[in-house]
Amino acid sequence: MKKFLVMPILAAMLLAACGTKQEVVKEEDNSQEEVDQGSSTSEDVSEEVSDNENKEEKQKLTKIGEMIDDPEEGTFTLENMKQVNQDIVQGGITIHIDEVKVITVSNMTSDYKEMLEQNAGITQDSPVTYLQVHYSFENTLDEPLDWSGFKTAIKEDGEQIDLDSVDILGRQNPSQIEIQGKATVKDNLIGIPVDKDIKSIRLVSDDVLKQDNDSEDFIVHGKETTINLD
Repeated sequence: MKKFLVMPILAAMLLAACGTKQEVVKEEDNSQEEVDQGSSTSEDVSEEVSDNENKEEKQKLTKIGEMIDDPEEGTFTLENMKQVNQDIVQGGITIHIDEVKVITVSNMTSDYKEMLEQNAGITQDSPVTYLQVHYSFENTLDEPLDWSGFKTAIKEDGEQIDLDSVDILGRQNPSQIEIQGKATVKDNLIGIPVDKDIKSIRLVSDDVLKQDNDSEDFIVHGKETTINLD
């Protein structure tokens, strides 16, 4: 009778051992999957960091003739630059133009060409040159003001460009931003299609609006300023 009892017990022990082994194998497989997923996530993060570094480097073109290759957009070359340090006072807004850069994009990718066509109406395979204007602005009043940055550019040959519709950078002027009293907004950019040998450009700012329609000087119309690159 004891022999018959031992057999079921041994069978049960063997099944339990197999089950434990299968669980270990499954746990190892799951751990490996987690490691693989973790590796994949790390690669994605690395690619994202690399893309951000390329975009940051593009802003750091500091020497004329310097080039940066962006695999997603093309080759960016700094043709010219100037520290402007020019102020425009318009009602309660003081606009400070920091610097300008003339940048040419060559070896453009298909995605970058598509972006230019959609955002700026530019359809060409040859290199594109644009003027990058860096500026900040400050509300010197105690009350909030509404302003939409620069609205028009006039090139040396007289061509007028609507900056609301020519978005060559993909992130033009702030759009109808409310600026709180005694506040400053920094690191703003405009990208204007120009010729490589540009010597000057005229910019017209948008109107400054007070939020109280009945207040004195409710609207202060835009001002024109000239930036010289000589």
